[in-house]
Amino acid sequence: MTPQQINDSVAAGRVYLTRSEQLAYRLNFVLWCVPLAFFVFLLSDQSAGRGEIFICGVISLLLFLWWLRYKINAPKLTAYRAKLTPEQFQTANQAAADTRDWRVITDTPEYFSAIQLSMQQNEGIKITAILQNEKVYLNSMAAPSLWANPFSFRVHKKNKAALLQRYREILRGEDVLKNVRTEAAEREAEFWNTSESSPKIMFQRIIGYSISLLFIGGSIYILMTATESELLAVALIGAVISGYCLSYIIADIRVIREKRKRKQ
Repeated sequence: MTPQQINDSVAAGRVYLTRSEQLAYRLNFVLWCVPLAFFVFLLSDQSAGRGEIFICGVISLLLFLWWLRYKINAPKLTAYRAKLTPEQFQTANQAAADTRDWRVITDTPEYFSAIQLSMQQNEGIKITAILQNEKVYLNSMAAPSLWANPFSFRVHKKNKAALLQRYREILRGEDVLKNVRTEAAEREAEFWNTSESSPKIMFQRIIGYSISLLFIGGSIYILMTATESELLAVALIGAVISGYCLSYIIADIRVIREKRKRKQ
């Protein structure tokens, strides 16, 4: 960001997005409405009663409004009072980036931005921090891209918490970079030593796989029973939903295989 764009972001209380980023962000909203449309199509079958169709419409409307509200609020900046020097700001940001495995894009005395990549996030998570007037303004959101996966609610809280933790530590006079190295080693060991057969992970996997297979099976069933006039629309919707579900399963299998390789 330029100094003017940083000031505009603080004044508006929202992360500055270029025109191309705004367009991609809005198209992403439309794209993720496709599963919602699929639900409406599924539940509003001709064999359904009027009461069922009404309930389906209400649920779909509530989901749409919730999704719209989330997309509108995602770029908002959260302000925290912190009397950091520019040097402390940069050091703490770098420490947080090392902790969370962020790829730093910009690191200046008043502005920090980074991308957090993961197998579950196609385009990653964008992290923003601004230092102005003894305040830090933080944001974590799905990258403003057409194919970004926005379902990462807990990740955003963790990213902002990681930055705030480093700010508090450096204000207490702690060596944040040393803390990061220690924590990184412990976290790495814990992740790779965690058994994939633990009850918690197995439960999460059963739920995730069941929902994914349900969507894929539903897409195939609707495709097989669709009329010629519905075939193209159903095929497109089914392809999008199946693609999302398969990407989750493939990413999880990669983690399992990598853990097995490391154990060997």
